[in-house]
Amino acid sequence: MTPNRGVGIALLVGAILLRYVSGLAAELFTMRLSVVLALAGITAFYLGFRQVRAWWLPFALLVLSIPVPEVVRSSMTLPLQFRASRAGAALLEWRGVPVRLSGNIIEVPGRRLFVTEACSGLRSLTALVSISVLIGALMLRTWTARVTLLGGAVLVAIGINAVRVFLTGFLVVHAGPDTADGFLHTSEGWLLFLVSLALTAGVAWMLNRFERLFRGRSQVEVQTS
Repeated sequence: MTPNRGVGIALLVGAILLRYVSGLAAELFTMRLSVVLALAGITAFYLGFRQVRAWWLPFALLVLSIPVPEVVRSSMTLPLQFRASRAGAALLEWRGVPVRLSGNIIEVPGRRLFVTEACSGLRSLTALVSISVLIGALMLRTWTARVTLLGGAVLVAIGINAVRVFLTGFLVVHAGPDTADGFLHTSEGWLLFLVSLALTAGVAWMLNRFERLFRGRSQVEVQTS
């Protein structure tokens, strides 16, 4: 391993400047990001930038562990709320439940359901993205498969959240309004998150099988040529 003093110093200087600017703006995301950048600079200074690339997974997980900025979170939450509301209302109509949709408000017989910020699915989405990055690094060899897994995790998170909205409305109509709050509602969210984890793992397993199949065929073609 050959140290890259110049690259390391440049990254450290960039981290210091980023920390100073973020301190002036009181922006926590870039403030925390500067710590990861400083760690990358120290690694490049002593072990070389090639080692930074070799340790891309720990650095990526550190970045993903930083909460997203409030501006980004707010801009993502409302579209996710509307998407979950539309999909949940469509599923309820498919099951024959009378529905009236107004933004993120779903009106069913005897109850008005609000798809709040906590029900937008952003938390499960960020968790699944982090998990898919980890699983992709451990199970998959190609970046194409890893990016495909990441996209699949996003779709799974959005789809499962729509199912949760549907189940909440369905239970409210057929089991009573108390099912929309409390322990049952929380347990429903946890169980559906476990389902999303299982689906993400299933997508990773299929991609791993495709990689092995493609790699096996490539080796056979090389041997026969």
